[in-house]
Amino acid sequence: MEFLHIDVWTVDGVAPNIVVISSGTEVQNPIPNGDGTWQSIDIPVAGITGDLTRAIQFKFDGGNGSSTKIYVDNLYFWKGMSVGVDDSESVEFNVFPNPSGDYWNIKGSHTIDAMQVFDMQGQLVMSTTPDTSTASINASDLASGVYIAKLSTAQGVKSVKLIKK
Repeated sequence: MEFLHIDVWTVDGVAPNIVVISSGTEVQNPIPNGDGTWQSIDIPVAGITGDLTRAIQFKFDGGNGSSTKIYVDNLYFWKGMSVGVDDSESVEFNVFPNPSGDYWNIKGSHTIDAMQVFDMQGQLVMSTTPDTSTASINASDLASGVYIAKLSTAQGVKSVKLIKK
């Protein structure tokens, strides 16, 4: 498996961590705060444990158990497709400006249900669920280089190449 998928819901500024414990080693993986919305997060397995076969438990921290809640659903491992630019004709997107220094705007022919950005090593660097046909990706914290955005709609999935100046 290549990714750990988790749906997380948080409130009140909680920014939880998930830890996959394997052979006593704990690697913290921060999850951004969604403040009242469900987030779908995919974490590369290589970043959470050196040996998935030795994973013995998951640990979540960051809430206090009462007013700062963390809800978790749909926890599973999966193997991704190769990251690349596909030729899906049924789903069209316009990305501008590209190349960009700070952000990319995306306008699609269909509602974007999920948007994931990967670097060229296949590492997930950003994930969001816009639920609209237009979205923006803030690239100000990303290093210069080439990225792949995987855009999912009810009609299909399209990958587009993004260039950060």
